[in-house]
Amino acid sequence: MIDPISSSQPPKRDLSAIKSQLEAWGIVVSDSELKVFNNIDSPTKFYRIIGQAERDLLIRGTTITGLRYSDNTLLDITTNPSYGRILREQKYLVTFNESSRFRVANIEQDGEVVVHDVNQDEYYLKNGYSMIDVKSLVPIT
Repeated sequence: MIDPISSSQPPKRDLSAIKSQLEAWGIVVSDSELKVFNNIDSPTKFYRIIGQAERDLLIRGTTITGLRYSDNTLLDITTNPSYGRILREQKYLVTFNESSRFRVANIEQDGEVVVHDVNQDEYYLKNGYSMIDVKSLVPIT
């Protein structure tokens, strides 16, 4: 079984690319601000807690997309594998692969993760996910 809670080193960031991306968004930062910005931890491990119905769809090969928002593109994910605010029976923990799309979008240029509430370990994933994105899927007991 793959351990979904093992640690890993965060990727090195290309500061000039980050500065260019920020400037493209109209945010001008000095080199000293950029160094501070670079010291912000960008999470690299994300999880989703799902119920039986989503598990079944995922295993059948369905791409899971959001249902709570009008454009169906955002899904709730977390950096906390023990996140306890999901009210479901038969819960499963999805651990996502560590890939470029699972990076915070406003820190990593090609990331598809959006910050929702860092203090609650809450994020959104853009564009859904499928089994190709899943590192492990285990029941929560």
